[in-house]
Parts: sequence; C-alpha cells; structure tokens
Amino acid sequence: MTLSSWVISARIIIFIEEGKQTTGIGGIALNALLVFFLLRINLGSAAKLYRIACIVNAISNIYMSILIAVYINNLSINLVALYNVLLLYIVEIPLMVGGGFVATLYGPLVFHLPGKFVDFLYVAFASETHVMWQLIPPPSLLQYLSLYKTQLSNTSKLLYAYSIPIQCVNYVPSNEFRMKYQQIITDLHGSNSDECLIYGIPVVAEFYYDVFPSYTASYTLFFFSAFKIRVKLRSLGNISSSKTAQMQKRFFLTQIAQVLLPLVIISIPTGIMAVAAFIGVDLNNLSFLYVYEFWISPIAQALLLLGFVMKSKRGNSVSGATSVTKSRSPWFSVNGFYLSPPKVLIRHSAVMMYCGNHCQHFEELEESY
Repeated sequence: MTLSSWVISARIIIFIEEGKQTTGIGGIALNALLVFFLLRINLGSAAKLYRIACIVNAISNIYMSILIAVYINNLSINLVALYNVLLLYIVEIPLMVGGGFVATLYGPLVFHLPGKFVDFLYVAFASETHVMWQLIPPPSLLQYLSLYKTQLSNTSKLLYAYSIPIQCVNYVPSNEFRMKYQQIITDLHGSNSDECLIYGIPVVAEFYYDVFPSYTASYTLFFFSAFKIRVKLRSLGNISSSKTAQMQKRFFLTQIAQVLLPLVIISIPTGIMAVAAFIGVDLNNLSFLYVYEFWISPIAQALLLLGFVMKSKRGNSVSGATSVTKSRSPWFSVNGFYLSPPKVLIRHSAVMMYCGNHCQHFEELEESY
C-alpha cells in the first residue's frame, strides 16, 4: 500500500478534513457521547460499579483520542500529541529501522524545554499505548470480586481491580542508542542532529520485556475471571426451552465478538511488526502501521457500546421484554464482562430476556455490587 493510500485510509478512519489537524475527533465525540449517556441515566446503587467501569473505559479512550492527531507533510503521517500542540508543536515520527523501534521528535521546542520534561511527556504518551490492553481485565475483575468476594466494599473492589501495575519499559534511551540511530535518521529523513530528538528501544527487547509480558498478563487475568464468572452463572440455572437456547447462543456469540474486537485490533499491527523484527525487515516510515490500533481502538470500542445501547432502545417491540424488568437489574455481558445494565435498557432488549429469566439468583448479590 502506498503512502497516499495510508493518508486516505487515515482520513476515513478519523474523519479528517483536508489541510487540517485533528486529534481523533471521532473517538473523542463518540466516547464523550457514551459518558454523557452513562451520566444521564440513573443506574441506581446496584449498578454503581458497572457505570464506573464503563466511564473509566470511555475516559481512557478520550485521552488516547486527544493524544493522537494526524499531520500530513512531505515526510509521512505523523502522530502529534495534543499536549505537544499546546506547547507550540512537537512532531513524533514512529519508525522501525536498524533493529530498533524509534520515535523521532521534531519541533521548535524539542531543544528549548528541559530535557526531563520532554522525557516525561514522551513516556506519558508511550505508557498510554499499554493502557489499551491493560484496561481489558479490570471490569471482569470487578465482576469476579462481586460474585466471589461479596464481603468487600465497592471501594475495595475498585482498588483491587484497577491497581494492576502498568509495565512499561523505560523509553528514554542512552546516549549510545541515540548516537547509533542519529545517522540512520539523518539518511532517512534528510535531517540533522540539531533538528530532532531520538527515543527508542531495540525491537526484540520491546517485545520480550514489554509488550509480551504485559499483554499476556492482561489477557490471562481476563480469561481467568471471565471463566469463573461464566461457571458461576451456569450454576444458577439450566436451559429449559429451545427459545431460551437460541437466546443463549445469540448472547454467547455477542460476547465472543466483543472479546475478540480489542484483541484483533491490537494483535494485527503488533504481529506484523513482530514478524518484521524477527526476520530483520526495516519498516522505516511504514512502521506507522503500528498507530492504526491507536486510531481504530477508541472509535471501535465506543461504537460497540453505543451500538449495543441503541439496539437495546430499539427493541421496544420485542414481546415479553417488559416482563423482564424487576425491582433490581439482571446481569448481562458488555465487552465480554458480566455486568449489571441500566434498568431503562433492560425493558427494550431481547438479549436481556435470557438473563432476566435465568439469572434472577443474582438479585441477592446486587446489594453488594
């Protein structure tokens, strides 16, 4: 795919207008809308943790969307963090070249701000890339704690679920690393050492000591808690009719799709870069394949949740849906995690009928949730 094709694709994905910078307007708007709906709907005390988990996810996506911007010039498509725009423009160009994953910063303030401050800004942005997959297990951990550790307070559950440390290799390189890649960057971009500041890490070290362990730990925690939750749910009731079986199948397939979405978005570009690293291929400026996951993830997650909400609202004509509504909310799956939904959504969702009919034993658990 040519560079011009990447430009066109990027414009479609994040709704870019010709000649303008944007900071992921699509991701910001959709996730802000999601937060608005969550704050406007009265979920009640039983669904407090559900609302908090969704809001945390949406705010993280808003933060990522704000950090991401696309700037088109004669070099490539560059990531531009909003905080850098406010600091009078610092451009980041991601590269995979010479066996290293390198980010080159250009801009008038690169050499005028304190070095430690620039380091802090860059590490803050690099750390946020990990949050995409490290925020996957906390909602399911919240539900796991609600089912198995009912004696814990809501505050304790939140602390346990969201206290998973973020592992991020120090992206501030040594002087030797910068000197090694300075000539490579100079030849590639036609720049010199007075115009750019280099950050980076060897590609193999990045995958072995950073991405792989944190990625594996996050999904291991998720699958463990999701498995335990499903076991608990299945122990509360048996399927007694073909209609219920169809609803369960639909419910299960929806859950699988929601779980695979973030996995696929993150895995494809990361896998491409991993293969390129191990066979020794330099992606040069085309390594901005890596940033596709940043563009797509906030928008896709917001669309997934908003689509589910809109679909639930349009289900007014489903017969028997009103009978599902009880004084307390049954449980269902969002993004693969079993959570308590807003009561207003339950009245309009056919998918909820299965949960309402077969998960009523959760009512005594909702008080602790």
